Amino acid sequence: MPNDTTKCENCDAVIAKDEKKCPACGIVFDELEQQLKDYETLEKIRNKRNKKNEPTPEPKKRGLFGNIRK
Repeated sequence: MPNDTTKCENCDAVIAKDEKKCPACGIVFDELEQQLKDYETLEKIRNKRNKKNEPTPEPKKRGLFGNIRK
């Protein structure tokens, strides 16, 4: 691959380094960065919500001599 080309991160097509949009799959590279940031933010929010909605675990029962029983 010559030095003035790179691969599209989406479809692996060989494109010019200065391309703003992949001619093969149509992804716009400037928008991709913002979409990735938005996705990371959404993942954080979803994980917080899932953690908040998880039931609290039941305490483990201990036997007469302190060992853990099922």
